Amino acid sequence: MEVFQLDVWKCASPLLALQNMINKPDLLVYLGHGANDRLYGQLPGGLIVPLVEVLTKELLRDTITVTYACESGRELGPQAPSRAYFGSIEPYYVALTYPDHDFMSDFFETWKTIPQALVEGKTAGEALSLYVSKCTEYINLYGQHLNDWQGAEEFQRFLTQNRDSFRLFGDAGAKL
Repeated sequence: MEVFQLDVWKCASPLLALQNMINKPDLLVYLGHGANDRLYGQLPGGLIVPLVEVLTKELLRDTITVTYACESGRELGPQAPSRAYFGSIEPYYVALTYPDHDFMSDFFETWKTIPQALVEGKTAGEALSLYVSKCTEYINLYGQHLNDWQGAEEFQRFLTQNRDSFRLFGDAGAKL
């Protein structure tokens, strides 16, 4: 499996299109800003030329697409020609590090779950189940520390929303 990264100024649809012509990815993972019909990519440029939007959804054809972005599962997700598309139908939260606990690392652990499961040969449906389980594990952990970790209640609520609003569109049996 070949991995490439479109970061900073490279996170724009013309460069994704070019990469697709050179070597189309089997798996596309996006963590960034989104809306119901687009993945913004690099800001502020993504406000003018998003990484992907409904009009350029063909850039996602035949990929397994994992998006950790606000509302990317509302319109883009159901319309994407991906073999499988993961996205949130609500605002999607990130976390911070507090003196009592590193919530950011926990959130990153949840985000790694789906790509890692797919690389290990799991189906998209199995990967989603593992993500839900990992989120639930941290939600329960935060519940045990509501009185001694600053931010535990807030991040418990945010992670619950992330888990409950995350959807899989397309083939739940899709594998890399």
